[in-house]
Amino acid sequence: MGRLTKMPMKLGFIGTGTITKSLVTWLMQTNLLIESIIVSKRSTHVSTMLLDTYESVVVSEDNQSIVDMCDTVI
Repeated sequence: MGRLTKMPMKLGFIGTGTITKSLVTWLMQTNLLIESIIVSKRSTHVSTMLLDTYESVVVSEDNQSIVDMCDTVI
């Protein structure tokens, strides 16, 4: 069996509400290799708060960009 390599992840969230806020907050407290978390602009107050709080959060203008850029989309 080959060796598994830990690669930084690009995670995306479509819809930016209470669940996304909770998940992103939790993910930022783990030791997972996360290159970036891309969130939709859906709830501007939540997406802005996440952007201002976490260096690896990016806000996307459209959902298709999130799908195109991320390894995993929630």
